Amino acid sequence: MHIATYGGMPEVDGIEMMGEMLAHVKYGVPLSPQSAYRWEHVIVTSVRRGEPLDTTLGLAVAGRRTVQRRLLHMRRDEQLMHAVATVLPDPALSTWARCMELAPRLRTFVDREWPAVRTQADPRDDWPAWKAHLFRAMQQDLALPHSARGLYDVVQRAQGYSTQKPGTKLLSQQL
Repeated sequence: MHIATYGGMPEVDGIEMMGEMLAHVKYGVPLSPQSAYRWEHVIVTSVRRGEPLDTTLGLAVAGRRTVQRRLLHMRRDEQLMHAVATVLPDPALSTWARCMELAPRLRTFVDREWPAVRTQADPRDDWPAWKAHLFRAMQQDLALPHSARGLYDVVQRAQGYSTQKPGTKLLSQQL
């Protein structure tokens, strides 16, 4: 996720700001004074620089993914994080141990089961939670890491951001 900074202004998470504005416009959720200040500053900066608003928000940085793609990655990563958390019931196990357990199961699911269920809207009711989360992750139509190391890296990254932020969650629901 790209966080833009401007002189004298706190960091701006453009995706979260867009989500907050959507909640304001669509549902009448009031903007916080800090959010209103950030919007004012971003708009004025955009006008003064003569750049599109999405560029000022840090959403259209050259070489970066589109907002849609970043939201899909967030949704995928969050589902993978849940799959790792639910693969083994023992809370004393480390994240790495869970990733080591999930990696071969993920490969088996992707290779053997996914082709038969990919057109279904929902995971099967008789699946364990970890498999249902893998199903939801695969629905994002993005490649999944197949190694324990790849899963571990995704979990570490996903803990740094979350679609649980209200604005980001609202935007991701629009996909």
